[in-house]
Amino acid sequence: MIELIPEEELRRHTGINFAPMVDFLFLIIAVFAVLLVARSALYHTDVSLVTAKPAKHDTSIPQFYAAAPIVLSVLEDGSYKWIGPFQEYLMSDVQAVQQHLIPHKAEKPKILLKVDRHASWDAVAQLIFAVREAGFPVYPLYEAPEEMQPAILRGAAP
Repeated sequence: MIELIPEEELRRHTGINFAPMVDFLFLIIAVFAVLLVARSALYHTDVSLVTAKPAKHDTSIPQFYAAAPIVLSVLEDGSYKWIGPFQEYLMSDVQAVQQHLIPHKAEKPKILLKVDRHASWDAVAQLIFAVREAGFPVYPLYEAPEEMQPAILRGAAP
């Protein structure tokens, strides 16, 4: 009798093929191994945090400002202010300004002078002469008039 499918082909497919199941098991084992390593890396790290101590109020000017230009301001009441990148230091007289300039003499920083519009000329002149006496050149720090500044800097709505 003639058969459409030979018997050898039918016998070969009668068993269960375990190859896809073994591949799937290896894949699952690999996923769990990656998760185990990632979890242990996340939860079992030794991190030592630094405890912050309360800062004591220090009026001396930090030395890391030395590379930047020094900005000195004359306020309306005749007092002086050393303006750093992060903090401002009030100074009562020109002797205090000179005292804080002395440690920076070796770096020869640029001294920028910012003057309040209503400051007295006497206070401005005293600061200029004190800075020059300490051995530093003084440069004015100009600001554009308020009407020429962008609206965002004036605080006005755009």
